[in-house]
This record gives sequence, C-alpha cells and structure tokens, in this order.
Amino acid sequence: MRRWRFNPVLLLGVVPGLATSCPVLAVPMLYGVTGSGGSPSSLYTINPLTGATTLVGATGTNHVTGIDFDPITGTLYGVRSDVFGSGETQLLTLYSGTVAAAVVGTTSYRIPDITITRNGVLRGWSDTDATSSFFDNPVEINKATGVTSHTVSGLDTNGTGVAVLDEANLYVTSRVALYSVNVTTGAKHYYLADLVQTRFSKICPAAIFS
Repeated sequence: MRRWRFNPVLLLGVVPGLATSCPVLAVPMLYGVTGSGGSPSSLYTINPLTGATTLVGATGTNHVTGIDFDPITGTLYGVRSDVFGSGETQLLTLYSGTVAAAVVGTTSYRIPDITITRNGVLRGWSDTDATSSFFDNPVEINKATGVTSHTVSGLDTNGTGVAVLDEANLYVTSRVALYSVNVTTGAKHYYLADLVQTRFSKICPAAIFS
C-alpha cells in the first residue's frame, strides 16, 4: 500500500499577501512521494479532482517522509528520516531538472514533515534527534547544508503534520489534535481536541476567495 506525502506545485502564481507556503492554484496539481515506511521512494503527480496518479520517476533513495516547494526558487525539498534503519537523516532536493534525489546534507533528526515559509525558511517537525535526546520539537533546516536546529516545545506528538501559520509559528497536527507552535520560544496554543477523528499526516493552509 502506498503512503503519500504530498504538496501542491505552483502553476499560475500565488495570491499577493497570502502568508503561506502552499500556493493558490488556478490549475490544480499535486506532487506526492512514496516510501515513508522504508520502501523505495518515487515521485508522482496527483490529480486532486480524480485522485489519478502519474509516476514522475524514482528518487533513487528510500524513506522520504516530507516534501515542500521553495516559493522563492521553486526547488522541491524533501527529508529522508531513516533513523531506525540505515541511520541516515538527510535533506534532499528532489526536482530541479531531474527526478533523482540529490543529498544536500545531514539533518541528524527524524523529521516526518517539512514546510517552507513565504520568505523561504525551511522548517519542520522532529520526532527525535539521531541520539534520541530530544523529542517532538519544531526545527529549522539550513537549505544549503542540511544543518538543523530545534526549539523545545513540550508537546507529545505522533503522526505529525506541519504547515506555516506565519513566519514565527507553525500549525502542528498530532493524533487528532491541532496546535500552533512558536518556532522561537516553543510556546504552543491548543485549537482542537478532535479533528473529526481523522489522523492527518500532512496539512496545508488554503486561501478563501470572496
């Protein structure tokens, strides 16, 4: 069974002033990646109207757990978080003229999901670091090196998805709860106790048109 991690791709531009890394689409298009369970990861396009998938190609690696487009450069970044398998935790570029993943550097964290702010800052959520010393924290990833730093949050998360709220805060899903977490202080705000009993592994803000 395929387990998807997906993000929209920009086709015709974003709405000016929209503070989110998820583009507004005139023509819907999603990119998805498989392999979060340790199996080989492949990149797909997904039609959100029909659910039809089209293989773009194999990434040449496995256990890719989160992807997002840089809204400034258009680069598709991914994270490989095989802490308990090969031990490799890497920042990757997945689509810049070729499908094959290129390793940017080591993150040293198990990161189930990433998101990129409107200003191009790559953030994510860490289940644990490589030494199992720190758990369940927002992280910032250097796009040039993969070097990652965290802020202590105090949350106990599982099945985590993240999305940009603004430059200082992330939306975080855990089990069936929704939070916002400040990326500098770790302060959290609790929104919902029950997301219709649905466990989301990826969330994304959307624009509302009047």
